[in-house]
Amino acid sequence: MKAEAALLLERARHAYEQRDWADAFELLRATDDLAPLGPDDLERLLWSAAMLDRDQDSLAAGDRLFETYVEAGRYDRAAYWAFFRGFRLLALGEEGHASACIQQAQRLADGFGRECAAHGYLTLLAAQKELMTGNDPAAERLASQALAIGERCCDVDLVAFARCYLGRALVRQGRIDEGIASLDEAMLPAVDGKLSPIVTGLIYCNLIAACRQVYALDRSREWTEALSNWCGAQPQLVQFNGVCLLHRAEIMELNGAWQDAITEARRATTSLAHT
Repeated sequence: MKAEAALLLERARHAYEQRDWADAFELLRATDDLAPLGPDDLERLLWSAAMLDRDQDSLAAGDRLFETYVEAGRYDRAAYWAFFRGFRLLALGEEGHASACIQQAQRLADGFGRECAAHGYLTLLAAQKELMTGNDPAAERLASQALAIGERCCDVDLVAFARCYLGRALVRQGRIDEGIASLDEAMLPAVDGKLSPIVTGLIYCNLIAACRQVYALDRSREWTEALSNWCGAQPQLVQFNGVCLLHRAEIMELNGAWQDAITEARRATTSLAHT
């Protein structure tokens, strides 16, 4: 059984590196049935499920990671996975459950005894709330704080995400050049494949939305094409495909290609209806 599990795991890791999300998910799950996955492979299972839009499987893997790190006394990592669950549940509209997870993440991060990346993610969530309520100066301040934490903790996902939120806050205050520069810098590690899969997709979408907001059409076209190529390189991808098609439809509309825009919008509607 050990030999079989080892072979499956090798195939699963290869599929993950190739971004064959469905294959990676099934192989990792099969391996897990034979022998419990370690933290690194559990994380691969989580991201594979997330890229397939399998929220329950992704959240279940996150719960196991949370429990693993609590048992190991790694409260910094446990705080991160509590945050991850809360952040995703917020997106799914489960605000009560999400709030409890965020509070748990804050308690664990504070109990770690020193600064950790989870503090930055929690600060970034506060920045997001300020953006949603239109308090852009506060969002800028909080995103800058999250960026500094990410740099001190060497968390590339956090640094890129914080630059993205900082760019959005600057753009909304009319500081277009500063904002676009921050957004462009957020994209560098995404394009280079240095970020976790979901964060890469989120940054693409945030950047395109911010550029479109201030009619930076050349940049919108550039990054929409990059998002399209990123999605196209992952044939088994489910998450982000509909959003990508929607962004493409918007760019076509702005370019006056009305019929193409309508066709692409219909494809986006079909894709989003199945996610």
